[in-house]
Amino acid sequence: ALFLDADDPRRGTVAVRAALAPGWHLYARLPEVSAYQATELELVLPEGVAAAGDWLLPPARPLELGSKTRVWSGDQLFLRRVEGTGDLRGAALQCRVRYQVCDAEMCFPEAEALLEVGALSGS
Repeated sequence: ALFLDADDPRRGTVAVRAALAPGWHLYARLPEVSAYQATELELVLPEGVAAAGDWLLPPARPLELGSKTRVWSGDQLFLRRVEGTGDLRGAALQCRVRYQVCDAEMCFPEAEALLEVGALSGS
């Protein structure tokens, strides 16, 4: 979703939510050489709209004690500010997400989703 600033509809925050079932995780960070896919988010923005800053990522935890691999589990929210030259209501924003979901026993194949990001009024 795109949450518009209440005082300026040319600015807002894109929010992408990942809700994982108990025991499942997404990869936040992996060692340089890995067979797994770290989660990647990429905004696909129309002309006149730009990202303002980097993604605000939720805290990740080590996969296991001492591991350099970091994961997200449960309900997570990824945020990124955007600014437009005009009103963002009705703007065609998308977010491309590359990811891999795993549990302690297995991993699903790498996947990619292109999410439509609709504008909601800010508060």
